[in-house]
Amino acid sequence: DLSVIADSRVAVSGEGPPLVLVHGVGCDLTMWDDVMPALQARYRVIRYDTLGHGETPLPTGEVTLQTYADQLEAVRAGLGLERFALVGFSMGVPISQLFALKNSSELAGLVLMNGVYDRTPEQVEAIRKRVRQARAQGTQILVDPAMDRWLSPEFRAARPDQEAHQRKLDE
Repeated sequence: DLSVIADSRVAVSGEGPPLVLVHGVGCDLTMWDDVMPALQARYRVIRYDTLGHGETPLPTGEVTLQTYADQLEAVRAGLGLERFALVGFSMGVPISQLFALKNSSELAGLVLMNGVYDRTPEQVEAIRKRVRQARAQGTQILVDPAMDRWLSPEFRAARPDQEAHQRKLDE
């Protein structure tokens, strides 16, 4: 069931204890599609597009990690969630962590998946280089290298639909 809450595209499905899923950078709420049958059999699953992803616009002005945590709070409030489990993946990890620091009493559980930790100076510089490239040439310049980082050759061969879907998100 898709709706718009606090300017965010939100999908809610299943019945049971609420479970909120926060996707990674460059993805949208459909990132979770393959695990939804198992999750919605046990939980009321809430997925949403983070700011600037999928069908949720990026607000004007400065956007910080707090802006993303505030979006999560707005989605929570809009759905009237009092207590829920929260899962953050990749970029969703720091969003979920910041939310949890300020709202721990609202959380029944917290799962942090594949968060960034202790990057080397070379890895940090590679990220800065990608940011400079995107600012100078647009984000499309980053799509092919991202596909190479995110998807193994075996996965790409087995699931070309997933690569096509991801490329569509990055257009």
